[in-house]
Amino acid sequence: MDIDVINALKNLCNACENISKSSFFNNIEYSLKDLVKYDIINFINIISIENDDVRIADFIHRYLDGKQIEKIELSSPITSLSFPLFVFFDVNNNTETSIIVKHLFEVIGKYYLFNNTEKREIDRNSYINYIVEMNNYIDKVKNENSMLEKSKKSLGKQVNLQNSEKQNEDTLEVAYEQNLDELLDEFNSLIGLETVKSEVRKRINQIRVDKRRKKVGYRTSSISLHLVFTGNPGTGKTTVARKLAAIYKELGVISKGQLIEVDRSKLVGGYVGSTAIKTQEVIDKALGGILFIDEAYTLTYGKGESDFGQEAIDTLLKAMEDNRDDFVVIVAGYNDEMNEFIKSNPGLESRFNKYIEFEDYTANELVEIFKLICKNDEKHIHEECYEYLTNYFKELVVNKPSNFANGRIVRNYYEKVIESLNERLVVSLDEISDEELQVIRLIDLQKTF
Repeated sequence: MDIDVINALKNLCNACENISKSSFFNNIEYSLKDLVKYDIINFINIISIENDDVRIADFIHRYLDGKQIEKIELSSPITSLSFPLFVFFDVNNNTETSIIVKHLFEVIGKYYLFNNTEKREIDRNSYINYIVEMNNYIDKVKNENSMLEKSKKSLGKQVNLQNSEKQNEDTLEVAYEQNLDELLDEFNSLIGLETVKSEVRKRINQIRVDKRRKKVGYRTSSISLHLVFTGNPGTGKTTVARKLAAIYKELGVISKGQLIEVDRSKLVGGYVGSTAIKTQEVIDKALGGILFIDEAYTLTYGKGESDFGQEAIDTLLKAMEDNRDDFVVIVAGYNDEMNEFIKSNPGLESRFNKYIEFEDYTANELVEIFKLICKNDEKHIHEECYEYLTNYFKELVVNKPSNFANGRIVRNYYEKVIESLNERLVVSLDEISDEELQVIRLIDLQKTF
């Protein structure tokens, strides 16, 4: 007997017992355990190519005490009869019992997929589709519930605060509700990146003009919104992607405007079938927004035929085709590697035809970044520091170290400066003025190395 299956069944039984004590299931004819058992039998039948009767009988004998399961007739929005009940309970009680259920089916499917005597008779795609259906249903119910809660809150604010501005719960939502001009001002205020800004503006202009054309009934341009960001680390690729998500949302290109940032580890699994599930989960979170894949070339670069990176790409390409009206993908990485990555697959090459290069920052721009970090951290740079800062970053740009990372290296330098500042201040902490606590002096810059 497989210990993982036994443990997953035990966890589910405990969850069923706890849930059944609540009044939520008082009017349900069948017990939760019976519904889950029936779903397990049906699941094994769905993923089996042949010998399903033998496999089902063996599972009942091994794991269900040999008790036969009667056919249950219930309407369900998904293949599983029990799963919607668990999800609904979770939404109303802030629990995660549906995750326990999903884990059980993942364990059972994995057990058959990796069993040498079973795996050739198991339909891997049916298994993946079953789990993806569960994930999609969880997201759908949670999103619907979230929209309902927001509607209730909004109605309450309209009744009680008709003449006041609507207050948002986080900074991102505030940014999304700003008008387009304000978002563009924010974008244009980014330090440096003049080439990037120019390319993004061209794209925004195209969208705005096409929006007007569509309004009067003219044919619009057929352009892909998916982008390739190339350049070295720390050049603002993620920052620009985040700004672009807000702008695209304001333009109506995407419905939600969130940015989901991932790398290879968030997409690729360690066993057959897991990659498609992981990738699909990420895609589902990104629908209505932008999926940003950093170092995307690692999905294929230097990998053998047995690597699962290609499975992630295939899943991604299908999602881009199926959700072309409300899903944008940006892939990012080093110039040469990204060129090879896109050209390695006809599907990628046809969808990613717009490259935006992020050049390294100049010395003056690095100084401006340092000043901005200080400003955001409420630190004051003494005027004696500016010549030293300029020379320091000029030398850094001319003789770039192997770990040069543009904006990130400025952040690292700033943190060392603050360590030096604190070391200097702590010696006479009781004697210095409040203002002096926030002043960076030349000695703080010089003592960082």
